[in-house]
Amino acid sequence: MTSRGRVTFLLNMISPYWAPFYEGLAELGWRLTVLVSSLREDNREHSLSFMDRLQAAGITLGELEGSVVDLTSLGVRTDFLQVPVALGDALAATSPDLVVSNQLGLRTWMAGRWGRRSGVPVVPWVNASRSTETSNSPVREHVRRRLLASAPAVFTNGTEARGYLEGSLGVAPARIVEVPYAVPADAWVAALGSVRADSERLRSAIAPEGDTLVLLYVGQVIPRKGLAELLAGLDLLPPEGKKRLRLCVVGGEATPELATAAERAGVRVHWEGFVQPEDLPAWYGMADALVLPSLEDEWGIVLNEGAASGLPLLASRLAGATPDLVRDGRNGYVFDPLTPADVASAAGRLLALDPADRAHMADASRAVARERDMSHTIAAADAALGGLLRAGGGMDR
Repeated sequence: MTSRGRVTFLLNMISPYWAPFYEGLAELGWRLTVLVSSLREDNREHSLSFMDRLQAAGITLGELEGSVVDLTSLGVRTDFLQVPVALGDALAATSPDLVVSNQLGLRTWMAGRWGRRSGVPVVPWVNASRSTETSNSPVREHVRRRLLASAPAVFTNGTEARGYLEGSLGVAPARIVEVPYAVPADAWVAALGSVRADSERLRSAIAPEGDTLVLLYVGQVIPRKGLAELLAGLDLLPPEGKKRLRLCVVGGEATPELATAAERAGVRVHWEGFVQPEDLPAWYGMADALVLPSLEDEWGIVLNEGAASGLPLLASRLAGATPDLVRDGRNGYVFDPLTPADVASAAGRLLALDPADRAHMADASRAVARERDMSHTIAAADAALGGLLRAGGGMDR
């Protein structure tokens, strides 16, 4: 296969759900190097087996050398600053035609300086939403505007991030390329089918009653994910609604505060703890709907997974993925997690659906998943990278 060009990606880390993206670009003929600051997230235990697939696809993986500066004592939003002291040498060793840097900070600034000296375009990749950026200081926003002003293009993840880039940072719409989070819908559906028996066993163990509605949450059990606010809203449901509902939390154990909140609300909750990504389809397959109550979130890949699973989606208006994936009243309901009555209203509307209406929502979610399939994300990146190379580092559209 003829090479389309050499691209080096600079990342904090590779999440397992992004592996199909890099594999897809490699299949199209891009010679990829992925350099990460860390192989693992500190607060999650993802298996690294997906990295074997990346290497089998011909993708070169490496870990950036550097040091970490602790900023927690300064009271700023960023707890740690990663300083890739040998970044220039690492980039030179990969001989890239293009560099894509997934951070809007020091690493991208250093990469940009190297790119200008070396004649290599550097594209920032900004995953954000307006809710994640509300606490930024004017100084931080000024630095970001300066950083993006010289970029030939900016990759980003969707409608919310585009709004932030255009409205707060002054990036021209023509320079923005949406490369959204996605899942390979067909592969996800195949995985659901292969674990149907496991889903049935989980369902029987967690919700044996026939009239129970299982509301699935998948994610970290941390304050910004909004579980406390979700429980405060569910507390307002009438007794018959609470009796029918079973909340299943996959991704972390109950904190004492959340356990108390669930008991106070009278909501039955199953706490599962961390589950490896490859084991998640069984949990989606046993659920009736998915909820994402985030107080801030740059995206929310679980909404992609829930849509591909044919689930109605209850989504916080503060999650970055919500405007792109949730059609209010068609494949789910959007709510304000900071308003308990709004949470209760969305849950109540879900509980009131008859089987036919829920089936229509399931179909609508599957249609959204196909519209936002990983193949479209790969195609968007492929077109943008090719255009940048053809235009000598500028946008070719």
